[in-house]
Amino acid sequence: MLWGAKENGFVDYEEKKTNRHWGPLRLELVNREELAVKEGGYSEEEAQNRAGTGSAMLVTKIAAGARIVKEEAFPVAGNGEGVTVRLVVETYGDLGNFVPAAGEKEVN
Repeated sequence: MLWGAKENGFVDYEEKKTNRHWGPLRLELVNREELAVKEGGYSEEEAQNRAGTGSAMLVTKIAAGARIVKEEAFPVAGNGEGVTVRLVVETYGDLGNFVPAAGEKEVN
């Protein structure tokens, strides 16, 4: 065992084993996928609202000095099993800085 859980914590699972050979060495990869269904406690409307708050995560990804101009969440699908939401965030910021090439003067 090189890494991963030594004990199998799944009750209902599917196991797939793959063997790789390199000369006299053999590597056995074991992949376990849980088959049990997990149920959430949100209505479709609550799930859409929670998905819409994903913009808070985006704030950490936008460039320094940029500001959010508009954000919208559009429900794309909701089939009873899950909800897909398209999140559109419009930002305003400086896209780049002029860097003069060697020997050139900066133009203001």
